[in-house]
Amino acid sequence: MSKRSRNSPRSEATPIHDSPANSFRKWRTVASIASIVLVVLLAYSNTFWVPFTFDDDQAIVSNITIRDLTNWKMVLWAPPRGGTTTDGRPLLNLSLALNYALHGFDLPGYHATNLALHLANAMLIWGILLEAFQSRFLPLRIRTLGPQISYSTAILWAVHPLLTIAVTYVIQRAEVMMATFYLAAIYCFLRGAHAAKPRPWYVATASLCVIGQGTKEVMVTAPFALVLIDVALVAGSWSAMFRERRFWHVANFVAIPVAFTLIVRQGGRGGTVGTEHPSDRLAYLVLQSESIVNYLKLCYWPSPLIFDYGTVIPPLSASQLPAFIAVASLAMLAVIYFWRQPIVGLLGVLFFLILGPTSSLVPVTTQVTAEHRMYLPLALVLTGSVVALAWALIRFAPLVEDARQQNAVVLNRLRWITAGLTVVLVTLTFFRNTHYRSDFALWQDTALKVPTNLRACRMFGMVLMELGAKEAAIHIFDVAIDSPLATDAYCARSEMLLTAGDFDLAAKDARSALKIDPNCHLALNLLGGLAFKQNDNEAALEFFDRALSYEPKNATYLRNRGGALIHLDRLLEARENYETALAIAPVDPESHFALAMLDLREGRLAMARQGLQQTLYYNANHPGALQSLPDVEKQIILSKNRGP
Repeated sequence: MSKRSRNSPRSEATPIHDSPANSFRKWRTVASIASIVLVVLLAYSNTFWVPFTFDDDQAIVSNITIRDLTNWKMVLWAPPRGGTTTDGRPLLNLSLALNYALHGFDLPGYHATNLALHLANAMLIWGILLEAFQSRFLPLRIRTLGPQISYSTAILWAVHPLLTIAVTYVIQRAEVMMATFYLAAIYCFLRGAHAAKPRPWYVATASLCVIGQGTKEVMVTAPFALVLIDVALVAGSWSAMFRERRFWHVANFVAIPVAFTLIVRQGGRGGTVGTEHPSDRLAYLVLQSESIVNYLKLCYWPSPLIFDYGTVIPPLSASQLPAFIAVASLAMLAVIYFWRQPIVGLLGVLFFLILGPTSSLVPVTTQVTAEHRMYLPLALVLTGSVVALAWALIRFAPLVEDARQQNAVVLNRLRWITAGLTVVLVTLTFFRNTHYRSDFALWQDTALKVPTNLRACRMFGMVLMELGAKEAAIHIFDVAIDSPLATDAYCARSEMLLTAGDFDLAAKDARSALKIDPNCHLALNLLGGLAFKQNDNEAALEFFDRALSYEPKNATYLRNRGGALIHLDRLLEARENYETALAIAPVDPESHFALAMLDLREGRLAMARQGLQQTLYYNANHPGALQSLPDVEKQIILSKNRGP
């Protein structure tokens, strides 16, 4: 550069950052941010008082590890609590502990945190796409429309009703927080790729990959995603990626042993992931193909949205073949396109990569299909859809000599389409959130949409029983009873009736289950529970023994048998049952409580106190333990004061 150009009056008087065009861009950016915030607040304005529900109870309300923020070991490194959502996820637990320290169990704070994270994710998606559309491997016309495509994708994603379960259901903060770290890592990586001094950005990327493992296990795919993004958007080839940034990618993969440590320590999600039967893995994989087809449909037509899909992995059938072939073909095409032309196949391979940990060969037994898994993949689907829409608008735009004028027409149409879709999605999201206003509304909606979901039927039935609508509660199981799930349906309804105190109808349903399947251990256990509640302990013991003959390692049956033995004054046998139950399920609060009560009865005060403390660790609101522990503490103090 010449001396004249460096010292020109224009460059001194009018710095580029003060130019009218730059000022306009700044205001447009501010207006865009404000619009995203506004529509998200509108869509979720009715969620701040949504009550805790379902897994919120174990993970938040009954979670003793979040109640003392000063005890950082308990908050960040507590022993597993039986596969609750917070197990092995220290950052998630920390966020809940911060909420509790600030406002206890007041609902608005928890929902505000979820919403703030969701808004941050929308901004990160916007920022990532702005960086991505600078790639030289994209067509020039698409790069020109990049800012509008980025904004359209971000705002449509932010208000899409498919994401309500992740944002409104408090404990699904796990999904939202994981996405925050995942997206932040991608954003930092792309900024580093375009920066003159990339090292701070790459260090931040590696740090986010490692720290983010404390949110949810899906985060383990982030280092792989960064490699794919590098190949497609930055380097353009595997060899260039390896040559230019191999050190930083290796640094990102340090996250893998961190994730492995967390998973091993928590015992594989506390038994909520995996199966003992290899055939179930294949059945689960095939079921996921149907789930993915449903997820993709919900991206474009978000109805019906279902809170809980249940736990049943159906046996393999020919009816599943079309979905399996379709999804397998999509996955194969994504890989082939990525191998041949990475920029084309990127969205597809990222979609299957992110869904991989929960939607492949490793069954998630607590919920075989879950809409919250689409929290991040939805952004990929929308990005591809908006790019396709923009390309179509370019192809069908009026032919004019001035390319800038044609771009202006395309941009204007894309903005109007975005605005219209945003209004529709905000309305749908607001309406969907009304189903979360109470357990009655949520479980009614779920049970009516999936009448064979026995968990939903039981939950809705319990709500109806509390409202005095016993007949309605009974009939909610009718569809399931007329299905191949009849045995389990009778047992589920029997359990509901037993809990509500209607012993006669509960016994009738349990015996109906036994007529269908004489070896139904669930029904035998229920009949044992009925006999126990009616003080017929000999009959109860007989039923529990029969149930255990089919399921000898069932901790619940062993604990129930111990209760019957207590009433028959066979204390030594009862203790053996309780101890065996705890050896099988050491995180069961009821077994700890039962053994603690036996210790108290036998005068073992120190052991009783320890057992009650263990009970409260696994269920901080256990009524029996809360009532008994102060009395045991007093007895211990009195015994010490009396001396030997």
